[in-house]
Amino acid sequence: MILGVAQVVVNVADLDGAMATMLAAGYTPAFSELDLANHSAKRSFQAVDRSTLDLVYLSPPAPGPAVELTAYDGPPPRGETVYTLAAPAPAGTIGGVVVRAARPAESLAFWTKGLGFAERGPMNGTAALEFPTPVPAWRLPVVLEGDAASGGPTAVDAEGCVLVTLLTTDLRRDLANLAESGLAAAATEVWEESIGGRGLQLAFVRGPSGELVELVQLAAPHETNRPWRQP
Repeated sequence: MILGVAQVVVNVADLDGAMATMLAAGYTPAFSELDLANHSAKRSFQAVDRSTLDLVYLSPPAPGPAVELTAYDGPPPRGETVYTLAAPAPAGTIGGVVVRAARPAESLAFWTKGLGFAERGPMNGTAALEFPTPVPAWRLPVVLEGDAASGGPTAVDAEGCVLVTLLTTDLRRDLANLAESGLAAAATEVWEESIGGRGLQLAFVRGPSGELVELVQLAAPHETNRPWRQP
């Protein structure tokens, strides 16, 4: 079962510069991983085959999604992601993400029926969504904007917002449900990593308009010595 939005992932060419910007906005570094091996399961979602990446996980200054900054070995490829970050919320946290949806009706079904987001209502011809959870830190507004000229699928090593990460209690079941429904365009296999001292199971799912979503299941508390950030 999907619980909510854990973080957004922003890939950058200049990790130090991006870190400085986030610190100025009130974000706090929680942990980092340098020269993290890039698992082969997600290489088909990259524009360029890369072996390692650096990442920094930043906690927000107020309830809201965390931000993970990533930087792959080598410069980001040319091309845009289908995501853009919305204007910051008054507290300085990420205000949401905008999806430039080449297939808006199918993307709407992917986010609502497939991932469990709820419609907050139409907004100037777009669809405004939010994950329905009582935990403020796990909500994230997602706006679907129809864009027939969208540049195509997001690559995870492109520059900009590349992933929305959802926390789940049963990753394999959620993947099976998406596969059975036909709402996702593609998905990786499940792989395991230890990041920030915490064991994780992960998978990438691609939506109908090329948007990338990461599903993450945490290891049981007795399997790790580091707690995940609590909302």
